[in-house]
Amino acid sequence: MDLLSFVYLLLVNSDILRRRIPDLSVVEKFPSGRLLSHLLACMLAHDRANRPPIESVLNHPFFRSWNDNMDTVDSLYRVLHNRGKPYFTETFRHVLRILEDLDVKNDWEVYKRNIPPHLTSAITYHNGREMGPPPKLQLEDGAITEHPLPNLNMCLRWIRHFNTHAFEPESIASCYDEMKAVCIGDEAVGCFIYRHDSVYWLLLGVWKMWFKFSSSIEKDLNLLLDNYQRESDLLKSTLDIGKSSLGY
Repeated sequence: MDLLSFVYLLLVNSDILRRRIPDLSVVEKFPSGRLLSHLLACMLAHDRANRPPIESVLNHPFFRSWNDNMDTVDSLYRVLHNRGKPYFTETFRHVLRILEDLDVKNDWEVYKRNIPPHLTSAITYHNGREMGPPPKLQLEDGAITEHPLPNLNMCLRWIRHFNTHAFEPESIASCYDEMKAVCIGDEAVGCFIYRHDSVYWLLLGVWKMWFKFSSSIEKDLNLLLDNYQRESDLLKSTLDIGKSSLGY
């Protein structure tokens, strides 16, 4: 059975018809299946408010290229790390608002202990030096405080190190088997970051938090526009009545 045939059968799954959460574990056995399983779970949510619009679906990591997903990592890294000197800018404030809950739900100190040993040596301890702790954050008044998104900061740094160093000749020789053991079928070994529990959560979590945030903003915007339209119609009606009563 190919993947498209399976998805078709999934759509007539009795769990869905009976409004139960469907079992998508079989999907994960296909190449890129863990990404697809996450996307399908969101799209099949019984509450329509939790189902992403098509624009968000097409921005899911499943549909984006490796370079596109690494661009997301790099963009967030520049905001949250900023060469080791992050500042509480307007952009940082918005990222914090969107991703704070995601950071709270994940613990990098636990995750990094589950990374395979050769990858730990090659990436976490690249050139024999462990990645340092999250940098301090400089606030608008110049005060220095702890980084408010430490788990995201560290995971972003690890994925960037992975993208930069995992495919160097020395690293790929020692880490290939560990990466391949996590991947399915003919998946490229880089799909380790889409599969392994320690890191796969980041891109999917960022996508989901952005989808929820943008949906909330759009809902508020539509409410404001509706209120504006009602106020506009009321004022126009008042003007028409006044004009008519005065015979103008």
